[in-house]
Amino acid sequence: RADIGSLHKAYDIGRGAYHAKLLIEDKALGEAVRGWRGLPRRVLHRPSTLWWELSGALRYAAARGRK
Repeated sequence: RADIGSLHKAYDIGRGAYHAKLLIEDKALGEAVRGWRGLPRRVLHRPSTLWWELSGALRYAAARGRK
């Protein structure tokens, strides 16, 4: 069961980073908005999703800012 939690966490972080990339690079704004529009449903299923997606987005933005 712990492996499933780690997998969900990694997937959520990646999803957040992916959507942040779309927003920052202005490549697919509509797709990013659609992805995050489904966030409330995902949070109801697994509340930690919000934290990990935001964490992934912030990590991506910070790493991009260091370049």
